[in-house]
Amino acid sequence: MNGTGNSARKGAVVASLLSALLLVGCGGGLTVVTPEIDDARALAGTSSFYIEPVAYDFQRDPDWELSDGEWKVRTDDWSNQFANDCSAADKAVYTGTAAPQGGARVELLITAMNLGTYAFFYKAPGWIQGILTIKDGSGKVIFRGAVDSPGTTQGSDRYSLEGRIKVAHSRVARDVRWLINRTID
Repeated sequence: MNGTGNSARKGAVVASLLSALLLVGCGGGLTVVTPEIDDARALAGTSSFYIEPVAYDFQRDPDWELSDGEWKVRTDDWSNQFANDCSAADKAVYTGTAAPQGGARVELLITAMNLGTYAFFYKAPGWIQGILTIKDGSGKVIFRGAVDSPGTTQGSDRYSLEGRIKVAHSRVARDVRWLINRTID
């Protein structure tokens, strides 16, 4: 047997082991939401979810210099991004005006935000804080958790406040997908 065959085989084994380690490390769980109420059985038994538009309930920093119109456009974009990211779950997820009867409602209330900055050598990721609530079809809270989600200083999203805060919303959506997809043994 020649050395090339052994090298290729070793490379394939190493690649398989690295893939397995990455999959084990990506097992899931909550990363930016800290649960206060978590009825895992009720969540697992729910077949459909409606993502409410994100609510922003805090006083904007006047230094942001965002007009009311510009603020509305940005918050609508972030809210839509959050809903779209949540829609990648394995169960039925509805957004917009397509609210199902009897399904759970997912509500994200943002109570504080920092837009972050990126100025070559000085960078800050920004963040959002708030409360994530999921209510069953009767209105009973089956999940509530505190949200503390950082933005990013990596990739092309770091250059704009839109990108940094979009990443913060996407991280919350990742936790929502995990909650929706979670199974109980």
